[in-house]
Amino acid sequence: MVSARKKKEKKKDFQKTKLKVGKTAPKSNTHTDLSFKAKTISLPNQSIVKGITGAGGVPVGSTVSPLNNEDFKHHILLLKHHSAGTRKEALIYLTNAWNKYLASSDDLGVNIKPIVDAAAPLVLDLSEKVRAELLLLLRALCFEPGQVDPVPANQLSDISKPKFTLKPEFYTANSPLSLHIPNLALYIHSAMTHITPDIRADSTKFLLLMVTPATGESHTFSHSFDLSICSVLQRQYWAKTLNCFFALFGWSHEKTDQQLTMSSSSVTAGLAFGKQAASVKKSFLECLQLFLRSGLSEFGVKYKEIKLLDASGNDVVIEQRQPENPLFHPMSRLFTQPPNSDPFLHLNLFKSTNTSATTTSITEDVEARNQVLKTYLGSLHHGLELLAKEGGEIGRLAKKTIEVSVC
Repeated sequence: MVSARKKKEKKKDFQKTKLKVGKTAPKSNTHTDLSFKAKTISLPNQSIVKGITGAGGVPVGSTVSPLNNEDFKHHILLLKHHSAGTRKEALIYLTNAWNKYLASSDDLGVNIKPIVDAAAPLVLDLSEKVRAELLLLLRALCFEPGQVDPVPANQLSDISKPKFTLKPEFYTANSPLSLHIPNLALYIHSAMTHITPDIRADSTKFLLLMVTPATGESHTFSHSFDLSICSVLQRQYWAKTLNCFFALFGWSHEKTDQQLTMSSSSVTAGLAFGKQAASVKKSFLECLQLFLRSGLSEFGVKYKEIKLLDASGNDVVIEQRQPENPLFHPMSRLFTQPPNSDPFLHLNLFKSTNTSATTTSITEDVEARNQVLKTYLGSLHHGLELLAKEGGEIGRLAKKTIEVSVC
């Protein structure tokens, strides 16, 4: 039998404590005393992994990548913000942070994929200011730390749009942006055929960046580094880019009616771009000419201007091709290291073979690109000849483009 004492204790567990006014309730058996105080110093942005950050969240020092900085990651996420102003400010922050990182670090092999994946869709952004800032960011990403000469420490605070000098040992190296051409080319081709005229007008600016990244607006070949991005574009997207140019000018690939007196591109550009139609067509022609010249000439070949006199005694300037290196046996490239990445891409080892689609064919060399261009030459020359009849600077560019396409 249970004793009376145990019954009383068991009954006490089920009795409700009566609370009295003005007196605190009794504490339970599981109560934890939290009356103590402690003082701590929290440094969330300063650790061995994340590094030390300075004003504006820009990393300080030469060994810390901005991709390890929380503010930098946050601004990458802001590229998807609904406000155009926020996207623009985020691009400015990323560009300045990356430029300062280039100037103060010598690290090689930095992964820029998170930046490119987030920034590439902005090629189709409706805001002109956002697209302009995106162009500056992509131009900065053409270099990686260690490839350029550092800027003196006392000038780091003044860097906004610096012009870096490539180190001689990297003249034949690849640009880090060349690994991300498939992603960028997708959006650039979409911009070239976009329904919005302003986006179409700016599409060739990004294409020019892919053809001559390191030289900027000069549009000249200086060394092999400039052509690393261009080589990927020409090998994988030669036919696709040509088709986009036809859509950009309003030309038809099949139609070659010689009785047509006005180019359809003139009508299309005039209706879409208004007073800026002439400047837009000029930029399109410059881009097309450089695209054809870079694709139909061997990489590593430079052009030297030579002044001659014609029969009338007038100065004539011609461009003479001069190889940068001595000529070797034509079969020597079969026994040397490939000059570009993915040398066996044309074998389609890792994807299904599609030989029927012209736009997906791989053009490894100049001969292959010439073969593809032959199917476009009739319509291409017809459209360029109609533009040449307009005269002026556009006419001269059109005639020069015809000469380049038949080299």
